[in-house]
Amino acid sequence: MDFAFSEEQEMLRRSARDFLAKECSSKVVRKLMESSDAYDEGLWKKVAGLGWTALGIPEEYGGVGTFLDLVVVLEEAGRALMPGPFFATMGLAVPVII
Repeated sequence: MDFAFSEEQEMLRRSARDFLAKECSSKVVRKLMESSDAYDEGLWKKVAGLGWTALGIPEEYGGVGTFLDLVVVLEEAGRALMPGPFFATMGLAVPVII
């Protein structure tokens, strides 16, 4: 049994890593940590624009990709300490709702 990510998932990983390196530098993360809400609406809109908020949601509900595709992005978001509600929303709330 092969537990490696597919070629498409590796492309998603590289894309996520590049995006997060650009958008979530340690300087940006620290600045948001000091704010009262630790949230950047502009970053969330970019994440949604990339389609990450549809990962792990079945196509019948308007989603794309599989839960494993979402895991690839969640892993990179954790690596970059991405600020915002991505993990709470996509990793916790959405699976419960589905």
